[in-house]
Amino acid sequence: VETIFASIGAGSHEARAGFGGAEPDRALIDLLLVDRSRRDRSAAEVAEELRRRLAGIPGAEIKVEAPETMFGSGLASAPVEVILKGDDLDTLKSIADRARAEMAQVPGVRDLETSLDEGRPEARVVVDRERAAARGLTVAAVASGIRSAVQGEVATRYRVEGTEIDVRAQLEKSSRESLIDLENVTLAGPAGPVKLRDVARVEIAEGPVAIQRRDQARVVTITANLAGRDLNSVMKDIRQRLGAMALPPGYRFEYGGEAQEMAESFGTLGTALILAVLLVYMILAIQFESLAQPLALMLAVPVAVTGMVLGLLLTGRTFNVPAFIGVIVAVGVVVKNAIVLIDYVNQLRARGLTRDEAIMQAGPIRLRPVLMTAGTTILAMFPLALGIGEGAELEAPLATVVVGGLLFSTLVSLILVPVVYAILDDWGSKVARRLGYR
Repeated sequence: VETIFASIGAGSHEARAGFGGAEPDRALIDLLLVDRSRRDRSAAEVAEELRRRLAGIPGAEIKVEAPETMFGSGLASAPVEVILKGDDLDTLKSIADRARAEMAQVPGVRDLETSLDEGRPEARVVVDRERAAARGLTVAAVASGIRSAVQGEVATRYRVEGTEIDVRAQLEKSSRESLIDLENVTLAGPAGPVKLRDVARVEIAEGPVAIQRRDQARVVTITANLAGRDLNSVMKDIRQRLGAMALPPGYRFEYGGEAQEMAESFGTLGTALILAVLLVYMILAIQFESLAQPLALMLAVPVAVTGMVLGLLLTGRTFNVPAFIGVIVAVGVVVKNAIVLIDYVNQLRARGLTRDEAIMQAGPIRLRPVLMTAGTTILAMFPLALGIGEGAELEAPLATVVVGGLLFSTLVSLILVPVVYAILDDWGSKVARRLGYR
């Protein structure tokens, strides 16, 4: 640990930045770790060790996070966020407690909490409507009388040199310090003064800090961090457990957090990948003036995907958004080597060589350029794939995908692409003969 920064009265980075009220019962401690090259453990491993050491502190609820955002701001969504929707707050709390217990049994889940865990004690005034009506008071009138006595009301404004100062009328501080004082508040009724204790009772209860709504329905959010497992596998187990829970009519689970963000990103990147493949095919079809030859070149793409999967398996890394970006990058790179080979084959055939002779001659001649172009890209990405340095864990999957895909496709496509090229050429010749073009 290089630097420790503590904030008392702020339970989150948003509250520290001024986007929330003060929380006197909370504190926030940020740890800035030394450079990755000077320590043996990652930020996630340090966080897991802190969870283990701090778990035994009595009376304290401690949540440890290892931000994985690019800038480490900690303002990203929780990795796991389950949203429970319904109407009744008590029913929501009961279901949320059951869901939390189910999620706690999923390996890799840490720091479980719900939006109702942070309730604070409050004094509730429960009005007896019949007794209040008998004295000519409504619930609104009772609430207005309590507010005037405790919070006070602006009776008039005092002007001093163009500045207005509120003159607030309220009970003296000594008359509003305890619950007994609150019960003795005098309300103005149509038939005369009425004590609050005659029409209502005051009780201490715990209420939520905020009642959240989405799509006009009350919601309770259950959040958690991860340790030792990837997000996709954890969410799969959570969905399976929560899907087996019996819920009352009108109550349902939804999923947000990083899982939702990842799904949305994968959808967008999937569209980008399809467009990239189509655009590459269209360009190749224009360049080679053929619809069949580009298919042989595009065969390098699924071969590269095999190498990408092997690369992630060997390194133990997960397929995430940076890795998906690496797939899109690799599509254009892996096809380039096949273009170098097949383009020269077409040049030799144009000089009068047969197809097989052109393939046999082009292979050795184009081997060096293909290996050089692939080798330079692989060597450039290799340091990044090692994951050396602070924050390199984010970019390492991208480099791993590119290196694995390019390495495997280069070795395999040098043999596979010419073979498929010859097969498609034979098929094209047969179709042409049947149509009478040859």
